[in-house]
Amino acid sequence: MVKNDLEESNLLGNIVYLPKENQIDYLYYQNGNIFAKTPYQNFKKNGPQEFFYSNQNLLISIPYQNDIINGMVQAFYIDGSTKMKVTYLNGKKTGTGLMFYPNGNVALKETYQNGLIQGIQYQYYPDATIQSILSFNNGVLNGPSKLYYENGDILATLIFENGVLVQNICYTPLGEQSSLNQIALFKLKYGMRPINCFVMSESQNY
Repeated sequence: MVKNDLEESNLLGNIVYLPKENQIDYLYYQNGNIFAKTPYQNFKKNGPQEFFYSNQNLLISIPYQNDIINGMVQAFYIDGSTKMKVTYLNGKKTGTGLMFYPNGNVALKETYQNGLIQGIQYQYYPDATIQSILSFNNGVLNGPSKLYYENGDILATLIFENGVLVQNICYTPLGEQSSLNQIALFKLKYGMRPINCFVMSESQNY
């Protein structure tokens, strides 16, 4: 299932069911509105599994082929604007993935190969100014990276080797060089989440 910004207290509880050979299974909110819709063929998920907000706007759509995610996964804010989109191939992320702010600006852009981040990841502030440019190799920070303040000034230049920070130059808001400061550490640790913002748990009961 999906754990996100849903009001889980409004969901029906303790529903246990087994999928039939060919059918669409539904879960509902207490008010009768649909929470989730899952199509099955030959006892496997086939087609778009969809989750909905309580106002029935689409929360997330996950395309399945024989129980494996294949195609573009898309998530939305409660007003219907796009929150995230990323393509899967045989259950692994591939190509370019994007996250968006509620105002429509891109929040994060990254590329996947075989399910792992590969190449340059771009993170942005809500006004579209760059927040960070991070280099990845097989899902691990590797190579030169840069962090920026909201006004566009450089915060830090960093070099990683297989996930280990080997060189850094940080700058204060006044442009003076400093050691790796708490702002830089915070952005590295808590910057935009990778495009994996929906936690799946088959054991979740509603």
